[in-house]
Amino acid sequence: DLAKNIGAAPILMIQARLVSPGNTEAEKKRIHYEYPLLNHQGLLQAFDDTDRILREVASEKGAVLIEATFELTGRGDLFVDQIHLNDRGSQELAKLTAQELGKILGRQTGKAK
Repeated sequence: DLAKNIGAAPILMIQARLVSPGNTEAEKKRIHYEYPLLNHQGLLQAFDDTDRILREVASEKGAVLIEATFELTGRGDLFVDQIHLNDRGSQELAKLTAQELGKILGRQTGKAK
């Protein structure tokens, strides 16, 4: 609401993360369960709940939603730990974000991207 009040277009992003249902044991060793005090299933549920809330807020408030999770989540080659991207992951996220922002700008100017 604050963004809209100043004439800005709010954009929300669902965070990509290593945590996914198909994590290997090696990937699970890189996930710090002690931070949220949750096991793997609990962490999956917490992320699912957060994603659902972001989708609901974006829908209710008319905000653009970028879902980085679809392309990047669970890809062990892109993460240092459960949520922090390595250099390659950062590049992939930047590329995805640029593509999505290009689509938004294209719609605003009437040009398809």
